[in-house]
Amino acid sequence: MKKCLIIFLAMMMIFTGCNSVDVSSEKESKGDLIFTANGEDFTRKGFTTLDGWNLKFDNIFISLEDVKAYICNKPYDAENNTKIEADEVAVLNKNIIVDLAAGDENAAPINLGIVKGVSTGIYNAISWKVVNSDDEKMNGSSIVFIGKAEKDGKIIDFTIRFNKQYEFFGGEFVGENRKGIVEEGKTADVEMTYHFDHIFGDGSLATDDELNKGAIGFGPFAKLVVNNEINVDMDKIKNGFAKDDYEKLLNLIPTLGHVGEGHCYSVQIK
Repeated sequence: MKKCLIIFLAMMMIFTGCNSVDVSSEKESKGDLIFTANGEDFTRKGFTTLDGWNLKFDNIFISLEDVKAYICNKPYDAENNTKIEADEVAVLNKNIIVDLAAGDENAAPINLGIVKGVSTGIYNAISWKVVNSDDEKMNGSSIVFIGKAEKDGKIIDFTIRFNKQYEFFGGEFVGENRKGIVEEGKTADVEMTYHFDHIFGDGSLATDDELNKGAIGFGPFAKLVVNNEINVDMDKIKNGFAKDDYEKLLNLIPTLGHVGEGHCYSVQIK
């Protein structure tokens, strides 16, 4: 009887051991995902606006929160003006103030943070909020431009603050390389991109280029100079801009967010 019991227990241990191996082999594969932000080369090396102002940025601060990446079985199309429906979500759980002008012209996109242990797959959509912040860099704003503008030998220091808040929804990164492909045990990245030439235009392009036809340039800001300095928020911009320029600016701010060259859908946050 004892011999039979010993044999039975031994068989149970073998069975249990084999079963535990099978269960562990079925664990979901994981990897890591880095979130990055990119203001593109001209935010770091400067550029010429559509109306001939040479801009050099010391800082471009942006206040971010609720940064998320998604795996969507049905690819997300921002042109449909809808929010993202996803099967998996990776969330960067922190508020961030990023300086898009940091680094030289060859600098890599700025690392906002990493989420470890995310599900493997293609993260083909991303969303984030641009929000006002009481941080001393932001002073109640969501986007702050600090730098110098030069034209015809005249140099102006500027600080321009926007307090408009938006949530951006973008699909898969559009660029030379695909992003967001998380493989088991490996790290991938996703990128939010900002196109500030939508506001200031690009002097290297023809004046009738679609980009320049939609932009306002730097001239409307230059009219707000006081003691050779521009220091304005949205209230001062509203009071100092021509009505058409101000309305145009309000329509341009929600177009700033991209995924590489891919456009985003945006919703204003009150």
